[in-house]
Amino acid sequence: MKNAIIRLGVTVWILLTSTTHGFTNDLDKALRALQEKRFTEAKKMLDQMLAKSQNDPGVYYGLAVYYADSDNQAYNPFEAYTQATLSQKYYAVLREKDAATLIKKGITQQRLQDLQQKTGIDALQQAKTAIHWIHSKK
Repeated sequence: MKNAIIRLGVTVWILLTSTTHGFTNDLDKALRALQEKRFTEAKKMLDQMLAKSQNDPGVYYGLAVYYADSDNQAYNPFEAYTQATLSQKYYAVLREKDAATLIKKGITQQRLQDLQQKTGIDALQQAKTAIHWIHSKK
């Protein structure tokens, strides 16, 4: 019985660490794709990760970066701001070990705050531009 419990514990540990490790590698790949401006590939990977875990701040960070890049045809500072906000929300309740994993990737609370602020400013500027355009058509 004791051996069965130990084997079960080891099996669970292997599954948990391999899943986390695989997920971490997926996030690394998606972030690398974003850096290399391979937006379609990055978005597909991020969507797949989001389908598996709806509370991972790393995925929301990746989506914020995806929507915040003005070279991306899907550029949308409003959506980038939303994703950055979700990333901050879930980052705040992370276990220390999980936060350390994100910190190793350069995803810190300060970076998330900076991204949220930048995307908020970009969204405001886009809204102001739209308002000016509307007024110019009157």
